[in-house]
Amino acid sequence: MDDRYSTPPVRPNSAGGFQLNKPTIVSLCYMLGPLTAGLVNVLGLVLAYVWRGTPAEHWEESHFRFHIRSFWYAVVASILAIPVWVIGLRWLAVIAIGLWFVARAFLALTEAQKPQPVPNPEALFW
Repeated sequence: MDDRYSTPPVRPNSAGGFQLNKPTIVSLCYMLGPLTAGLVNVLGLVLAYVWRGTPAEHWEESHFRFHIRSFWYAVVASILAIPVWVIGLRWLAVIAIGLWFVARAFLALTEAQKPQPVPNPEALFW
């Protein structure tokens, strides 16, 4: 059997260790997005699309699907929130969508550190 193309088994994260794997990078981009007016979110989306086709580990595929859906759910929520913006509650919509988006990224980050797949990548919440 040729072992050149096989990947070594993923070891669980040791106490205090931080794994900078691809899903973690996308999660961090999404979490930093609000500080950059969403520019880093677009970078995270592009990375998720690029890395989706070639996951290094089987568990990463669910993370990329989860992150891509998170981005597009946030876009749709922003469009649906336009009436809220019109009546003057713009910041309420921005804060609610932003918190939801960052919370999803944080939950995915915790799963990526284990490393485990996202339980339900199609879910709107978790």
